[in-house]
Amino acid sequence: AGIYASNDGGSTWFLTTKENDLIQRPWYFSNLYVDPHNEKELYILSVEYWRSGDGGITFERGHNNLWDNHVMWINPKDPNNYIIGADAGPGITFNDGITWSDIDLPTAQFYHVNIDNDFPYHLYGGQQDNSSIKIKSRTSGGDIGITDWRSVAGGEAGFIVPDPKDSRITYGGEYDGIFSSYNETNDLYRIISVNPEQHYGAGANTATMRFNWTFPIIFSPNNQSCLYATSNYVHRSFDGGVSWETISPDLTRNDPSTLKESGCLLYTSPSPRD
Repeated sequence: AGIYASNDGGSTWFLTTKENDLIQRPWYFSNLYVDPHNEKELYILSVEYWRSGDGGITFERGHNNLWDNHVMWINPKDPNNYIIGADAGPGITFNDGITWSDIDLPTAQFYHVNIDNDFPYHLYGGQQDNSSIKIKSRTSGGDIGITDWRSVAGGEAGFIVPDPKDSRITYGGEYDGIFSSYNETNDLYRIISVNPEQHYGAGANTATMRFNWTFPIIFSPNNQSCLYATSNYVHRSFDGGVSWETISPDLTRNDPSTLKESGCLLYTSPSPRD
């Protein structure tokens, strides 16, 4: 894999670079853009964004305040002005990437939204590639501004659940089973993961408990002290995640052939006789 160029309208191609950082996630980004005033000026969007001034022979990392960069718009009248859209939101520059707009814009991607029992109520959610947040649903002013929201428990990818007895306490999930709580009163952040294992880069067959990217978290409607979390088992806590008990059998198929490391499948080309 690499970056290829053509000088004859695509009839033939030649390899310009095999730099892995340019093609980290080609299945859903790694888009290529060309300066409308200079065909040698190229941009590649990846986890970071990269730029070339020699037609793709060499690239250097651009500097912006975004990550997981997906799409780009270049002003056809002024190529020093462009916009990059990323998981965390948009970034706008008017001086060819020297400075960028702030990413605190109302463009977040939310995995889930929850509410509490306060009046007026608050909304809770995890923002893709950003923090979890708690937002006021209304204020006494004319708008809901940046001072009306704050980070709480959890992270970008999980359910955020307020304690039904005290909304100043939140419980939030994150990928790979990471689970935390946050108390606004004393600014106390705790890790309360059911299982402290981390499995980055390993197959699910190495995990004692297997958690979804956004594993469900919920309080019992019948007992406001009963907090549930779910892996391939159902777990329950009555002390805010200090201790956990498992109350179900394995609820998955537990098929060993589907629990290996991703990318480890071997493929053999069929013979001409097949």
